[in-house]
Amino acid sequence: ITIQIEPVSACIGQDIPGTIEAESFVAKSSTIFTEVLSGVLGFITTGTFAEYDLCVAEACSYSVQVRAAAALVGGIIDFEIDGNKVGSI
Repeated sequence: ITIQIEPVSACIGQDIPGTIEAESFVAKSSTIFTEVLSGVLGFITTGTFAEYDLCVAEACSYSVQVRAAAALVGGIIDFEIDGNKVGSI
């Protein structure tokens, strides 16, 4: 998935471009299990979320790659910026 992002002049968060580790969220649903040592988020169901703060260096399109596994087919991961859906995989 490719997402268009605008830069932020002053922010606290992970630098983009860069790698975002699953366990580096700033907020998450209480039902999501986390294993910090292995970087695993688990037991993710419909309606759950993990939120990340990002510092964007420049306005452009960024490619997003996700490593995910599921017991069943048909799962969808939505990406949002400031509450607005900007893509899904």
